[in-house]
Amino acid sequence: MKQTRLIDGRPVVISLVSFTTGLVIFALALFSLINQSLLFPLNQPVMDFMLSIRNDATTAFAVAVTTIFSSSYVVLMITAIVAVWFIAKKEVLRPAVLVFGMAISTMTSYIMKIETANLRPSQLIMMRPFELDYSFPSGHTMTAVVFLLLLGYLAYSRDFKRVKYYGWLTIALILSTLVALSRLYLGYHWLTDVTASFGLGLVVFSITILIDRILLNNTKLT
Repeated sequence: MKQTRLIDGRPVVISLVSFTTGLVIFALALFSLINQSLLFPLNQPVMDFMLSIRNDATTAFAVAVTTIFSSSYVVLMITAIVAVWFIAKKEVLRPAVLVFGMAISTMTSYIMKIETANLRPSQLIMMRPFELDYSFPSGHTMTAVVFLLLLGYLAYSRDFKRVKYYGWLTIALILSTLVALSRLYLGYHWLTDVTASFGLGLVVFSITILIDRILLNNTKLT
């Protein structure tokens, strides 16, 4: 397959599509939560279904998935990636953009939790260890969306290969969905929480792309 460099216009298109899609998804979830309509009536039925399919094997898998994308593990992964990227590639810009994007994701999730103050499902259905902070949005899910999409974008944006780029995009969305399902299954979040996380994750991803392009056009760090 012929190798082509990602032209300047392509990241902008990706960013605009991601921002628009993410904003619509997040607005849907937030409207549903505030007005207790649309997705909100599905919260309990979805939770009931998750409870009905619990078994030892599925629980072990869900715990593993949610643990991998916990804050401590993600910090370790990012640290390792940044170190390898800097040492092997002698790059500063892309590792810095990855760290910055994840910082925006964490801050956005924290602010939204405080602003909405939405309670998690009851501890009677929540798997241990209990999580006692607010639930909207799901920080794990949002972290997975931003981390996986941004990692793929930064890896392939300078040397674009269509099959690899969109292959990674597919993998990122599948893994993010698994994280969201694990959060529902373990009783930590509602459907509206994980839906909002996908939306916010896409918005943060789109903003980080634009920041990357601005820095790329104004520095010689890559």
